Amino acid sequence: MKMICDAGCSVLRHEQAVCTGCCQLRHGASIAVAARSTQVALIGDYALLHSGLNALIDVYEKHLPLLCIVMKN
Repeated sequence: MKMICDAGCSVLRHEQAVCTGCCQLRHGASIAVAARSTQVALIGDYALLHSGLNALIDVYEKHLPLLCIVMKN
């Protein structure tokens, strides 16, 4: 499964061969990018609160298909 990873703690998942997508350069970008490409986003809890919620609300309002996985650490 291809997923878009966020900068931050979700990048650490690369070592465990979970995240096979590309990494974005800012917090919260994975949701917006994944909504228009792979439909699977991996994001950390801080990035979700930092700026990911805005993207998540936008995805919800536009009724875009998205699986958002939030890593709590």
